[in-house]
Amino acid sequence: MSTSQPSNSMQAAPEAEPAPLPEAVFTSNKPSHSRRHTLLIWLCAVFAALLFGGGFVLYSLWHSSYTPTENSFFTSSFVSGRNVLVIVPHEDDEVNLAYGVIDSFVKAGSRVTIAFETNGDARFAPEIRNREAVQADALMGVTSQNLVFLGYPDHVCNPAFYAGDPQKVRTGDAGHTQTYAVGGFQDFHTQHFGKPADNTRANLEGDLRQLISGLRPDIIFVNDTDEHIDHASLSQVFDRTMGKILHEHKGYKPIVYKGYAYDYAWHGNNDFYQLPLKSAAPSWSPASYNTCYCWEDRVRFPMPGEYLSYTLRGSKLHALLKTYASQNGLAKQCNLQNGDKIFWQRRTDVLYGKVRTSSGDASLLNDFVLAGYSDQPLACCWFPDQTDSKPSIQISWDTPQDIDDLVFYDAPPPAGDVLAVTVSADHESAQAYCLPDGRGKPCRLHVGRKGIRNLTIQLTSMSGSVAGFSEIEVLPAQEASTQWIALKDTQDDFCYELPCAAQQPLTLPLYGYPSVPENATATLSQGNRTLPAPTYDGTAFHVQPLPAGRYRLQVRGGGCTAETVLRVGDQMLWERGLQCVERTLGKYLPN
Repeated sequence: MSTSQPSNSMQAAPEAEPAPLPEAVFTSNKPSHSRRHTLLIWLCAVFAALLFGGGFVLYSLWHSSYTPTENSFFTSSFVSGRNVLVIVPHEDDEVNLAYGVIDSFVKAGSRVTIAFETNGDARFAPEIRNREAVQADALMGVTSQNLVFLGYPDHVCNPAFYAGDPQKVRTGDAGHTQTYAVGGFQDFHTQHFGKPADNTRANLEGDLRQLISGLRPDIIFVNDTDEHIDHASLSQVFDRTMGKILHEHKGYKPIVYKGYAYDYAWHGNNDFYQLPLKSAAPSWSPASYNTCYCWEDRVRFPMPGEYLSYTLRGSKLHALLKTYASQNGLAKQCNLQNGDKIFWQRRTDVLYGKVRTSSGDASLLNDFVLAGYSDQPLACCWFPDQTDSKPSIQISWDTPQDIDDLVFYDAPPPAGDVLAVTVSADHESAQAYCLPDGRGKPCRLHVGRKGIRNLTIQLTSMSGSVAGFSEIEVLPAQEASTQWIALKDTQDDFCYELPCAAQQPLTLPLYGYPSVPENATATLSQGNRTLPAPTYDGTAFHVQPLPAGRYRLQVRGGGCTAETVLRVGDQMLWERGLQCVERTLGKYLPN
């Protein structure tokens, strides 16, 4: 019996191959070439945008100037073709005292000479100070040929250079006994007399007299007394020298402006990051600075466009202070940067005559020196003897004089006050005048007398144990034609580019030197469209409410023009943003 075998007709099916995964699963963990390319493009675009944006912001920090405006001051006869002398104690004080003003005269074709009393060698090598001065002044347009180094000692104390024996040789901190200069220059005395001078106050006065008499400048800028001992000394020595020159050379009457390199400047308000740019304003009132000046009598010079910027780095002042690296001036730019430069004018057209007094030193009444320093505030003042029961002052001239005003400069505290005087001209009866409690301030009396040979002033009422005057000026009538004008905002700041609210009336006061023009007109425009003109009330322009936009306001008066840009309804977010970046990141940014 045969055994049957299983049938092979049914064979096992072959093993099935796995189904392919969906495309989505295949690519979920591995980017394709095209996706990588897209991502790279986006990353490059973001990087380029950040790089371009950051670069644009950095560029803007150095190019954030105000919209250009016009002012006839910069092309006027006042600054054109003049012979200007700037006298300061140290290299860098010319920037603190008169940046922008120096440039304005140079650009208008005037010759500007800068004279330094010292080599600034008390704390730094004179070679450094000299090199910085040459570079910085070249930026303002003053070449090395117009720099004068008097070479007298820096930081003379105990006593100050203006005090003590005028023939005594002083050394200062650097220890030099004679004048000198560095950097290829000769000191002024060696240039003119073949050898250096001993460091005495008498020699400094002589060199200043030779400098001024030789140059015969039309306009002189010089620092006044502030808390720096060298600034006080130069101011005092200059005033004494100027007084002698005016007495000896009756026909020479330069315009003299006294200003501060510290107060209102180096020690000015730290107020740069405000819109609009602030003008110089009182920041502190040390007892050491000249109390004989009234704030409202200051002379305000407008700033040229290269100094007007929304950032510190955008202003030309930044480059000047950067040049004076040894003085770390960049740290003070917020204090120095202002919309104007201020000075006080000293009248040189005084009718100097023979002065006699019933007692006291009569020469102190017309020596051009207004006040002393903090340790000797009354050193330059005239006081009658306490035994003088009827103190009087007589001024006489060889030829008849036309007198317009008398200006009495009250002796500053701690002296008392002259409260009343009588004034008689020739044989006329005396006229009584009351003088306010001046505390060092000037009091102007209008006399209005012609053909006068003799003037008698009687002191009739005084307060305090000692009272007198630091100076009496007899003045002729002065031409008061307007030399320049500038628009101001209601905060008294000069307006170059002004943000203001939309649909609100706007009042813009007008500044004029030496006087505000009585009649002035204005043109208001937007692009090529002329709008109704603002009205003028004799002191200010009144602009009707305006919709948001940018407008240009040009005013004319006294033969002068001034212009401002009105940014109505503009929050100026870009400019504020730039200021925020600079203020926050400034120490990390290049200078």
